[in-house]
Amino acid sequence: MLPKFITGQHLRAIADVKPNLQRLVLANCSTLEDADVMDIVMATASTLVSIDLSNCRKITSSTVEVIAFFCGPWKKLESVRLKNCSLVSDNALTLLAENIGECLKVLDLSGCRRITDAGVAMFLRKSYRRTMALRKSSLKTPNAQITVSDPNERDDFDEKVVQFQHHRVPSDRTDEKKLLVDPATQGRLTEFRISGSWIFTRGGFLSIMDYLIKMHRNLEVLEFSIPNPPKGAPIPEFVDFPVSLFGNLRSFHINRAKYLNDASLRSLIDVLNNKDARLTQLSINGRALTSHSVFNYLMTHLNNLTFLSLRNSALTDADVEHLVSSQFFPILQVLDLSGCSTLTTAALLEIGKFSQSFVLISIGNAIMELKQLVGTRNGVLTVEEFTPITFQRLHLTKLDVSKCKRISFKGVELLVKYCAYPYGCLKYLDVTECGVDIKDQVDSMLMMEIEGENLEEEHEILELHIPEYVGADTEENPRLGVVLTGKRLEAVAKRCRI
Repeated sequence: MLPKFITGQHLRAIADVKPNLQRLVLANCSTLEDADVMDIVMATASTLVSIDLSNCRKITSSTVEVIAFFCGPWKKLESVRLKNCSLVSDNALTLLAENIGECLKVLDLSGCRRITDAGVAMFLRKSYRRTMALRKSSLKTPNAQITVSDPNERDDFDEKVVQFQHHRVPSDRTDEKKLLVDPATQGRLTEFRISGSWIFTRGGFLSIMDYLIKMHRNLEVLEFSIPNPPKGAPIPEFVDFPVSLFGNLRSFHINRAKYLNDASLRSLIDVLNNKDARLTQLSINGRALTSHSVFNYLMTHLNNLTFLSLRNSALTDADVEHLVSSQFFPILQVLDLSGCSTLTTAALLEIGKFSQSFVLISIGNAIMELKQLVGTRNGVLTVEEFTPITFQRLHLTKLDVSKCKRISFKGVELLVKYCAYPYGCLKYLDVTECGVDIKDQVDSMLMMEIEGENLEEEHEILELHIPEYVGADTEENPRLGVVLTGKRLEAVAKRCRI
């Protein structure tokens, strides 16, 4: 990833040599403008497979149009990420669909606030038609030529007509089912993200989800924000939320989930827990889990999660205690509890104590196995039979508790002590905007740790991070984050164990 200080001059210098780039990652280069990105896209379009312009807030639809026109003829571009490019509009989506819609596998439109539900529907419809047109051109049938058309430009799948060589009949439910299960009629999208949209209607959202899931059966990653209720609506909850559509996803992320009631959440958990479920990553963000019974239902029914985000939810310390005792917690790698304002230091203490007991139990089991092996060999082991004692650790590598203002340094200290190496796998801890004493305590501990050591590494230990919040204007109003990672985390962990 290029740093934030990259400029258009740097990109033009790269474009001049016309490199054979396959991945162009300009994420977080917030100073770049259209002309800067256009130059390198035009120079490398023939080889580009992936483009990431996330958080490039000055990029407009003009850049996306250039991407579509120049990368379209080569049919190699598979991934386009435009997260938080708020100046991109529906017109850009239309051109993407018309030029590279048939080869796109990944599209991220999170935070593109000018894009409407009509624009997304148009993209899905046109890209699907281009995919079908290409496949039909290579289809050879001896007796009949089957095509799918929509002469009235309608979104409704039931209006499609199946045309045969000698006669024309409207499609019924049987024909529709045959078409949907035929792998040759499926779109290519595997990842689709549209979170942070404020101008979607609920009716448009339902149409998009229905078309997306049915036409792209290979979809594995989906992220969206639930649309706000219509003005003056007596019931803010999304009672028609299509829970039955999401059973085959591997990674599923819902934002603004406060509009889901308990019944919808329970039904969704049941769908995600079907016999063929492969879900490993789940986000339910936005104060949806206000009922402890629903939270407990989630903890006991989804057992294969490695990623869990409950950001801005009304969780309590008791909920975290139940979380650490769930079946999937030992294999959980990423946990996001940021913005859960009701959590206190006790929540981190629960995670730290569980990690400690998990390691002790694992070591005890390893010692017992070694004793049994020694007993069977009458106290004599060969070199080949002897192995050092190893123990299992929690898989938790990243924890985000930023904006949890009731968490103090005491919880951070115990968490780092037992969750960082060698007792755990923790590599990233975000405590930005937590208790008032945390930043001072961390800085003081780091300064004590480096006394008498190699001061050339001081800049690495005292490194500060700028968190990239969705929708936040980090360029004009940057906020330094208190993030423990790398050498900073190692130094704090070492100091906590003294």
